Amino acid sequence: MKKITVGIIGAGRIGKVHAMSIANQVPNARIKWIADYKEDVIGDWIYQYGIENKTGNHMDILNDPAVDAMPLRQASIFSVKSQFRTMSIKLKQRSMP
Repeated sequence: MKKITVGIIGAGRIGKVHAMSIANQVPNARIKWIADYKEDVIGDWIYQYGIENKTGNHMDILNDPAVDAMPLRQASIFSVKSQFRTMSIKLKQRSMP
């Protein structure tokens, strides 16, 4: 089974829940990225879930062609805007020849 490469936007409470859930319940998933505009809130907890990269710019995830999936949540207006941008960019990338 092909590994699914995941990026998570938001390193707050919900981001941690997503990371824990993916790491513990989705055996074919690889969490490549976590992003938070407050990069200093991304703590060492990411390593226990095998997260490979951290960034303060969610566009790093959106521009990575290896990312197949992102969990969606609606905790703040920032994440809503970034999620819609994410879906738009990823759909455009998928439809390009």
